[in-house]
Formats: sequence, structure tokens, C-alpha cells
Amino acid sequence: MRIGLGFDLESYRSHSYLRGISNYLREHRGWSTQLVEPTARNVAEFLSGKPDGFLTATADDVLLELLEHAGVATVVLGERTLRQLGQVLVDESEIGGIAVEHFTTRGYRHFGYVGSDSALSSGREHAFGLAVERAGFCYEKFGLRSLATCRKPVGLLCESDAVALAVSERCRLAKLEVPQAVAILGVGDHESVCGLGEPPISSVQLPFERTGYEAATLLGHSLDNQQKPTQTILLPPTRVVNRSSTDAVAVGDRLVGHAMELMRSHLAGPVGILEVCRKLKCSRRMLERRFSASTGFTPAQAWARFRVEEAQRLLVDTDLSVETIATRTGFGDGRRVTLALRRATGRTPSALRRSLLC
Repeated sequence: MRIGLGFDLESYRSHSYLRGISNYLREHRGWSTQLVEPTARNVAEFLSGKPDGFLTATADDVLLELLEHAGVATVVLGERTLRQLGQVLVDESEIGGIAVEHFTTRGYRHFGYVGSDSALSSGREHAFGLAVERAGFCYEKFGLRSLATCRKPVGLLCESDAVALAVSERCRLAKLEVPQAVAILGVGDHESVCGLGEPPISSVQLPFERTGYEAATLLGHSLDNQQKPTQTILLPPTRVVNRSSTDAVAVGDRLVGHAMELMRSHLAGPVGILEVCRKLKCSRRMLERRFSASTGFTPAQAWARFRVEEAQRLLVDTDLSVETIATRTGFGDGRRVTLALRRATGRTPSALRRSLLC
């Protein structure tokens, strides 16, 4: 089987996609691959050799038309197309959902979106807006120059990490405190870009490597069955990687804010709700009432969210066993952490680990 790989090697995503494809090739021998610069001229030249399949991350409709017209089995990665080609995409609705949960868990009740007018950005904004509405709030779209007018504190989802970095710089120039006044969340989790922010930028981590693997799998199945791939596969984002740009508690009630800080610093220890109340010199009933008024959820729900976030981080960033992670995050045992993760994300610990790795 002769397969073309149409990727821009200057792109961070392309390298991650190719790692996923190479992982598939190590498990499934028999493909001869050729890197093809994704331009119409290069692809047309490659097609003259009658290849069997093509994997690409391009959104160029002229190029995709060439592939479709040639009848070559094609799978497009990360870019939506209306053509009858296979596609492996990130589920934009889930990006919006985990972004809103990340902000609301920290007490944010005002939301905004910063992006371009591209189809990808518009779809991402729409999904975020729906998630904000489901949570019972409203959002606004801002440009870099209009950030100073937004109601604060505000949780901003940005189209990408590059846009988030631009927002971070604009906030610095306008003397808007991050994250106290403006919490900034990017998409993509490009560490080199996120690290340039001051402070470093939180980001929604996307499963680029897994996307490459699943795209190769879809193409492989189609070739084995002598069919053209037309299926669209949606992959969930992995998680929010929390850095300093969203690492704050944005509630007007100082009692609730102190309670949330205590919860975040005591995920595994013996401290419980009653101990938090003792430290804050308030009754449990008072804390629960003020917590609900400020955040819309209970102290127990907030604590569970913080524990799930830490469990996700440990699953992706370490090789610790599920039992050890359960102990470190206060769930006690593997069964409980599995149930909590399934309830919060719809995925088991093993599925979460697979969401990045192939």
C-alpha cells in the first residue's frame, strides 16, 4: 500500500499527528509512506503515481477536491470538510464544556471569547456559548482592544494558544491582572507558546497524537475493506492543563474563596468539610448556603471537581497506578476514583490515559 502524508512540517500539530501515524505503522506493517508538501501542485504530482491512500491535515478545498476527484481513499485530520472524505476531529462541544467547568469550578460567573472569524473559531465560539448558557450564564465576544471594557473577573476562552498569548500581552499593557481580573484559557496546549505568557497560560489539551493514530486506523480499515472512508470520528479533548493564568478563585464572598483555597490544598489529607468550617469559624449550614449562592454548587461538589482535575493530571502526566492516584486525590481506592472520573468525563482511567497516547 502506497500512502501519502500531506502535512506542513513547520506545524506543531503535524509532528504530533505523524507520531500517532508512526505508532500505527509499527503495529500494522505493509504501508509505504511518502511525505508530500500539501500544495495542489505537489499533491497532483503524487496522485500521478496512483497511490492507495492519503492522510492530511489541510483544509485547502482545492487540494481536497483533487484527492476526491482522483478517488483516492483520504482521511483529513483536525479540519472539517463538507467533502465525502474520512475525518478525525476534536469534539468542539466538549472543548466548550470543559472550559466552562474549569472556570465555574473556580467561581467565575462572567465569560468571554476571543477569536477570529475563521470557520474553526466560529464553531469553537458557538460550542463555548452553548456550554455557558447550559451553566446558566452569558458570554460576550471580545477583541483585543475591547478587553478593558469587559465585566471582571472574567473567564476568557481563546481560539488558540497563540491568541491566548496575544490576550496575555494585551492585559499586561492595559495593566489588567491575570488571573485575578482576567483568567485566560487557550486551546491546544502548545507548551512552548503557553510558557511565553506572563503568567504561563492554561490550555485545553487536545489529543493530536491520538488523532493521527485514529486517522491511520480509519484509513487502514477502509483499504482492507476496499471502501472509501467517509466516516467522521469525534475525539474528546484530553483535559484542561491548569497553569497560572487561570489559577485563582474568583468569588466575591471571601469566606467561600478561603474555603475553596483550603479544598485545593487538601485533596488527599484528613481534612473534611467540618474541619474547613472549624478553620473558617463558621457553621456547615452557613458555608453551604453561601457557597451555593456564590458558585451554584455545594462545597462537596467543588471538592470533588478539584479531586477529579488532579486525578486527570496524574493519569496523563505520570505512570502512577490508579490505586496510588486514588490515595493522592482523596478518593481512597481505585473503584471510587474510576466512578468519579466516569461520572465527570464519561471515561475510565485507562481511556483517559489512551486519550493522549496510542
